[in-house]
Amino acid sequence: NESEHNQKTISKDGWLHTGDQGIITDEGFLKIQGRIKEMLKTSTGKFVVPNPIENAICLHPLIDHVLIVAEGKPYTTALIFVDSKDLSKLSSNNKPSKELKELKIFIEEINSSLDHWEKVKKFKIIKETISIENGDITPTMKLKRWHLVKKFQSLIDCMYQENGEL
Repeated sequence: NESEHNQKTISKDGWLHTGDQGIITDEGFLKIQGRIKEMLKTSTGKFVVPNPIENAICLHPLIDHVLIVAEGKPYTTALIFVDSKDLSKLSSNNKPSKELKELKIFIEEINSSLDHWEKVKKFKIIKETISIENGDITPTMKLKRWHLVKKFQSLIDCMYQENGEL
């Protein structure tokens, strides 16, 4: 009984506007990819939906959380949060460990299925544990994207100043 609210939510063509980003699969199903508000627009005008990329990278056993960064940037990068007990596996005396090399290969495999503007060109391993208490994640364990971008801005800036890829 709220016709004005209903008109705002349902468009002329009958679609329900939920704020979700989705695609229709080959089988004809709707697959939700993330929230429209979470789409990141690169400096080249391309859009990156971070959630599927973050979820794919999080499948690696050493990774707890991933934050894709691309908003206003020329290419996509990532902040990778690792459990503190696994941190030592990713570095040893300033030379890449076997696990770090495997992580790079894992990300390159994920990149192979992405459009060129979505591919993670660089990443940084974050040595700091993120928590609800620090305001980094919500009680439902979702990253607070803009809070983390601000918190790790200097590391993000470094990724865009350094030469080379992964």
